[in-house]
Formats: sequence, C-alpha cells, structure tokens
Amino acid sequence: THLIFTHGFDIALDNQSMFKEAIKHITTVADEDSKELIVVETNLREFLDKYLGWEMSHGAALGSIAQFIGNGFERIYVPGTTDVNNIFPLGSHPDIDPLWSSETTEIIHDGLEASRLEKIKNKIANSELALEHLRVCYSNYGNKYNCSKCNKCLRTMVLMASVGVLDKSKTFILPLDLKAVGRISDIPSRELRHYKSALHELEVNNRNPELQNAIKSTIKNIEHPSTKMLIRQVLRDIDTNLTNGRM
Repeated sequence: THLIFTHGFDIALDNQSMFKEAIKHITTVADEDSKELIVVETNLREFLDKYLGWEMSHGAALGSIAQFIGNGFERIYVPGTTDVNNIFPLGSHPDIDPLWSSETTEIIHDGLEASRLEKIKNKIANSELALEHLRVCYSNYGNKYNCSKCNKCLRTMVLMASVGVLDKSKTFILPLDLKAVGRISDIPSRELRHYKSALHELEVNNRNPELQNAIKSTIKNIEHPSTKMLIRQVLRDIDTNLTNGRM
C-alpha cells in the first residue's frame, strides 16, 4: 500500500540535489503503482557510522524507522540482501529483522527465495517501470543517479547484461566498462557468486563473449589474488573491523 523512502541513509542529508533526483523517480513509481509515498529524514546513519559502521547497524536503523512510522501498519517489508542459500552476517538479516517487530507492527525480511540474478531476470527485466527508474548506487560518484562506476553499479550492470536487458535500462549513464569489470579485485569473495551466476547465464545462452572474458578475469583476481591484492584485502578488513571504515 505504501513505499517508504529514507533520506539520510544512502543519500547524505546535505545532498539536496541527489535527494530531489531520487524523489522525482520514486514519486513517479509510487504514482504509477498506486502506492502512497512516505518520506523520512534522519541523521541515524551519521550517528551509527561513528560507532558501529553501517554494514552491521543498518538493520537496526531500518527497524527503528519502521516502528517510528508503524502506527496503523500491520506489517512492513524489508527487502532482503541475499537469497536463502547465501546468508551471511549482516546488519539486516532474516533471523534478526523480524525481532524489531512490535505487538502492532510486524517486520518481514522479504525476498529470500530468489538470487539477485533471478530477481533481475524474473522481475526487473519484465517491468518497464523498474527499467526506467531502477537505482542501486550508494556511492553517488559525480552526484549521478547511478554512477555506473562503483562496484555495486558494475555488478548490477553485469547481471542485467547477462540476461540481455541492460540496454533497456534508462538509469545507467555510461555503457558497461568491460576493462573496469576485468580489473575488479576489491570485493568480498562472497560477492563472486553474482559474477559466477552471470557468467553461467552468458555461457548457457552463448551471449557476449567479451563480457564473459571480463568476468573470468574478475573471478581470477578474487580467487587467486596477487600479493598486492592480498595486502589490500587485509587492510580493507582491518579498516572495516577496527576503524569502521575511517581509514
């Protein structure tokens, strides 16, 4: 019945231009899908980043927003990060999110039944509304709706290209950079499943051999890292676990 958008999570409170761009898209989606839009503004992330780090605290932030606006809602859905076969420790988690429920408002961790590739292939690829307004970027490089350069943009573009719908998307400002894909080396090994599923999809359908080679290079970078890459991974882990990303 409603869509909830929170300003202050992936878009900084002082970034009004990006907020206005996002709201324009979300309002269109809400109107066309007959949903009522609720917009929340919060400095929760600014606070949590200082002490816990967003990766492990965003589930609590989502739960608090749900309870803040929950009066009158029987249930509120939190979209899941991964599928049931690839659950890992994270702030938003299928075993934890429901515990933020109250006597009146149930919080549901939704979407465990499908991988990211399956969600794109079976849902987004068949929705003109999604293809016209999809936003995945949290890096906001160049203050663009989807920067098309960060790891999350590249991963999503690879998955969309693997099912043949990237060229139908209206929100990625640059074409997929195959050289950038082939150089990816600074992602957690758990994210390789997305690239492996994309590679399988491409091979089964005999599609885009250049992208296949780029993905194979990424897989090699992560599974057989050079000494330089290993040092970077160790430093990244120290940064994440001890300084909450401040290094």
